[in-house]
Amino acid sequence: MTDVVIVGAGNHGALFHDCLVGDDRWRCVCFVDDQKAGGELHGLPIYGRDHPRLTPGTPAFLAVGFPELRKTLAADLEPLQLDWQTYIDRRSVVGCEADLGRGTMVLSFAMIASGVKAGPFCYFSSFSRAGTGTSIGGYVSLMAGASAGACVIGNECVLSLNSTCLDGAHLGDRVTIAPHTLVRRPVPNDSLVAGHPARVFARS
Repeated sequence: MTDVVIVGAGNHGALFHDCLVGDDRWRCVCFVDDQKAGGELHGLPIYGRDHPRLTPGTPAFLAVGFPELRKTLAADLEPLQLDWQTYIDRRSVVGCEADLGRGTMVLSFAMIASGVKAGPFCYFSSFSRAGTGTSIGGYVSLMAGASAGACVIGNECVLSLNSTCLDGAHLGDRVTIAPHTLVRRPVPNDSLVAGHPARVFARS
């Protein structure tokens, strides 16, 4: 069993801690969150990034929901030289030839097909799906029930609750797909897609 720290003591950090309970591969020893340092979560201490517990090579998970914040934290914590782990819940199915970047998290009952390529620090929530031929950039979040076919997803995108990106679609960077939205066409950078039928809006 490997002792790990969870970066992020918000809702995603608390949820991820619950995923580790009963998993004999890892044991969470503390949380790291500068804004909540000095407190506790699930009976474990919350430290700031300057705590001596954080030494180079410390195994860690980055449990933060928003892609932009995940990217910022990963860059800010780079001087600590943490050993970012990739997590795959044992109740999920990940194809043997799937290529998941470092720091990626796959929560319970997700399905990732063989041949899927995903960049660093992606987040696959429970019951999310990525099909064969899907190419996913870094810091992407597929929320609960989100589905991606054989499509291209840029960096820092969010596929919200029960949204679907069909085969052949191409999302630019920093695209957000609203809950229960179906996307089948190219979407430019910095866009929000919502509605039935789907409409593309520029993100402010």
